[in-house]
Amino acid sequence: ANLFYSIYALASAFNLACGNFLAFGHQSAMGNAILTILATLIIAVSFVALLAFLHVAFRRPFGLMFWTITATWALSVFITIVFLSNGGWFRLVPSIGITLSFSYSIYLLVRALMERRAGAWILLGGVQVLALGMFAILLTQLKILKLPDDYFFLVELALILGVPVAVSIFLARNFARTNRDLEEQLAQVKQLSLQQIEQERDAAILRAENDRRAKELEEARQLQLSMLPKHLPQLPDLEIAAYMKPATEVGGDYYDFHLGADGTLTVAVGDATGHGLKAGTVVAATKSLFNAFAGEQSIPQIFARTSQALKRMNMRGLYMAMVMVKIKDGHMTISAAGMPPALIYRESTKEIEEVVIRAMPLGSVSNFAYQQQEFTLSAGDAVLMMSDGFPEMFNEHGEMLDYGKAKTVLEEVAQSTPQEIINRFMLAGDEWAGTRAQDDDVTFVVLKVKDGGNGAGFITDEAAYQ
Repeated sequence: ANLFYSIYALASAFNLACGNFLAFGHQSAMGNAILTILATLIIAVSFVALLAFLHVAFRRPFGLMFWTITATWALSVFITIVFLSNGGWFRLVPSIGITLSFSYSIYLLVRALMERRAGAWILLGGVQVLALGMFAILLTQLKILKLPDDYFFLVELALILGVPVAVSIFLARNFARTNRDLEEQLAQVKQLSLQQIEQERDAAILRAENDRRAKELEEARQLQLSMLPKHLPQLPDLEIAAYMKPATEVGGDYYDFHLGADGTLTVAVGDATGHGLKAGTVVAATKSLFNAFAGEQSIPQIFARTSQALKRMNMRGLYMAMVMVKIKDGHMTISAAGMPPALIYRESTKEIEEVVIRAMPLGSVSNFAYQQQEFTLSAGDAVLMMSDGFPEMFNEHGEMLDYGKAKTVLEEVAQSTPQEIINRFMLAGDEWAGTRAQDDDVTFVVLKVKDGGNGAGFITDEAAYQ
């Protein structure tokens, strides 16, 4: 747009100069002819440049009408050159060009006004002033209108300055609008930059928090594994297998063994409430208490002392659920505090007994009266203790495995070795969960009575640390 306006302004200036030379100069006939041709060419260029400026300013394509008017002006220049010395009809061609140019300019500006294009009214005013000025001069030349010299000067001034002033106001207004838009865009960019910086800062904080949690998770996992016994007891009349698989977010599962001087085996399986280091703290405290109290004969007494000690630690809602058995010479005593039922497989009848003991978790209630039950075990009998991670496992559809599945699996593999029994349980859990991540720790301890044996001691069992 600026280029076409510059061409228009330059052509108008040359047109004014040519007009003055023709009116007041003392040129030869050849000079006058050349000035006439130049004047016609300059008028053609100025009007074509004005139309081009309007097209570009209002983003309109150069259509058929524009090229028709351009061709009319080209014809006008050609006729002026060829028929310079002759009068007649050809002198009407420039007038036709002027008429078409003004009409089309006003058409473009009216369309722009109807479309609410910014600044269209300013340019329309300038073109109208130019048109009125040229019309007044035409009427004066045809002696239809006679203007005093002062008024004629004003007409010429309007003719010279009408469009340039309008275009200058239009461009200045557009420049101000563009400058304002740029400021708004810069403000938006600045705001977006601040938001991006804030998002990056939040992302960095989130990454740091995730790293901290990952570190805490790993520390909790290592603490949890360190609480497990490194060796499994080896007894002449029992086969033992133990397994714990930590969840994605570490829970508080725990198992432990104690072999008394009189040959009594004490087995504990626990599940602390909560996750992470908090659960690990409860496990650490419970392991210390188990080491201190496991030698006592009464499981309810062990539970009571452990519960009181945990209660005094004031761990704010962190408790330890636990199932504990004591076995010696085929006699088993069992008690539970908020744990899933233990299962006993009877080889003689091929049936499963469910040992349900309802009680509060350790550390939750002071002076709770824990109960115990006694059983006699025979060769081939198996005892399964587990945390709630297996029966309360969810699949991809949000369905829970349930406790009945544990009895079904044990019935299928009860005659296998303890480790094979655990392997079958883990396979059943994996098949049920599918692609769903493990929500809680899964822990099993299996005891199976065997015939005979030599001595008592300890043996390393790597399966306990999977």
